[in-house]
Amino acid sequence: MAKPIEPKERALTEPVKDAGVRLGNLEERLRLSLKGRFGTPLRLAFTFVVPVLIVVNVPARLLAKPLAEQSWPLAGFAVFATVASLAASRWVFQRALASYRSASS
Repeated sequence: MAKPIEPKERALTEPVKDAGVRLGNLEERLRLSLKGRFGTPLRLAFTFVVPVLIVVNVPARLLAKPLAEQSWPLAGFAVFATVASLAASRWVFQRALASYRSASS
């Protein structure tokens, strides 16, 4: 017979059943804290400042590291995905431009 799972192991291996409740409580706490005196500055900081800092710093940090041997396929895929996305967007734009009809004519 198998040994029963200890509570500490269970917490790491089984999904959390009340995650929605925990996130709801966190959301409610944040909503209540944004109504106070610091609500507007906090809302502005977490809406504009923090996302911009993340968007600027994460790619810069990744670009600053030298490519390891196992990173070359990912770099090649990134170049391929960039070129393919540019080609697809230009194709869609050209087709849309060719079928454009002015509203006044």
